Amino acid sequence: LGRLCAFRFLEWAQSHPDGVVALPTGQTPEHFIAWTSRLLRGWASADPSTLQLLREGGISLSAGVPDMASLRFVQLDDFYPMHPDHPNRFTNYVRLLYIDAIGLDADKALLMDGLWTLGCDAGCGAGQLFA
Repeated sequence: LGRLCAFRFLEWAQSHPDGVVALPTGQTPEHFIAWTSRLLRGWASADPSTLQLLREGGISLSAGVPDMASLRFVQLDDFYPMHPDHPNRFTNYVRLLYIDAIGLDADKALLMDGLWTLGCDAGCGAGQLFA
């Protein structure tokens, strides 16, 4: 299922180079992320087995490798309240698994980095919220 989702995502990305994506986090998309990353790497390096997989998946190789950096990413969720430096925040996973692994542009990503301060008086720090 992860490979099938990766095929359809890559197909969509080819035809929507300035598209907006909101992808899931957590364990649900693990296989999708792994397959997307693998297919993009193999495609970029013209790996014959990857190109064959892409053809079998119905991907147009003549349209070229989709430019992941052209897409805009919107983070769907995060844990709240969780300290902003906590390693298990979804924002960290988004950076690692989507921005770094499949090449999304961090400058085009709408992330939930600052939301932990909602409801906090001006000057309030993480120590006051998460004591």
